[in-house]
Amino acid sequence: MSFNISYRSSLDLESVKTPDNIVSILEACSGGEGRIPPKRLRIEDAKVIVDAIVKNNSLGIEHLEKIISHAQKSSEYCWEVEEEVGLNAIEYRRLARLYDSIVATAERKLASMSMCSSRELKPEESQVGS
Repeated sequence: MSFNISYRSSLDLESVKTPDNIVSILEACSGGEGRIPPKRLRIEDAKVIVDAIVKNNSLGIEHLEKIISHAQKSSEYCWEVEEEVGLNAIEYRRLARLYDSIVATAERKLASMSMCSSRELKPEESQVGS
């Protein structure tokens, strides 16, 4: 699955309906495995992705880890370039912050999932000891 995200495009909730779509979009934005400039996300696109991360109950730990990885890669690239480019620094700083917000949202959801699963295990552990 391939997504062409340009500065002018805008995502909707339908385009980020499945966990794989969210991961694919962020992978495209991060440049995948290569070291190329990430594609740009608009503020509206980032908000849709953050909203999808929060509302999508089918996101698993593996999906969240991939989301975090791709968004961190894009953010790191933007912060590095921001130091080098001068005039366009504001644009790269804005992009880096968008990716940072995606990372923070995914990390919070991942932490929440971890806490829920550890709470579910505790009653079983207490029964095993009896």
